[in-house]
Amino acid sequence: MIILAYQDYEAAHAMNGVDVLTTLAIGRVSTYAEIGEHKAIVRLLNGIGQSKLRQHAIDALAASDKLELLLKKRTSNDAKERTVSRRRNLKREILSSLHRRGGGGDAGDAGDLDMALHHFNKTRLVANGLVRRAEEVLGSAGRADEGVSLRAARLLSEASSIFQSIGCVRRAATTIHRARELTMAAQ
Repeated sequence: MIILAYQDYEAAHAMNGVDVLTTLAIGRVSTYAEIGEHKAIVRLLNGIGQSKLRQHAIDALAASDKLELLLKKRTSNDAKERTVSRRRNLKREILSSLHRRGGGGDAGDAGDLDMALHHFNKTRLVANGLVRRAEEVLGSAGRADEGVSLRAARLLSEASSIFQSIGCVRRAATTIHRARELTMAAQ
């Protein structure tokens, strides 16, 4: 009901009604998150194009580890240009939300970010994330620990193969060189 009413008010340019329905929808998202109705959150998110609601819904889904429900779902079947615009905005909002959450260093948030980057075919960002994670691994324990060095080398090696697959030859070469140095130092 909220989605239909929102679309009617939006079509009539009745912004007071849109604001009231957005506030109501934000409350519904919180309630749905508490009771575990994640599919309803995805339906609300796709049906209502308001950015504040979308951010709240994306954060609720990410906090519940149900982001894959959103990534599987397509946006509503509006006019073609509107759908393309909504998909682009949704992609931007998902990635920005996950980047904000990923700043806390939680492994689950990093996994959600990797999943979203793979879903949106952002391979360069995936590879850069692997390099950053390798640097964090090295920075947290230092280079003295052999296991840490090998773990960082494995991350760098994976990043190098991704860089090579997308044509970033120079970046692939420097990354694999660092991985070899770490492997040699660990032995």
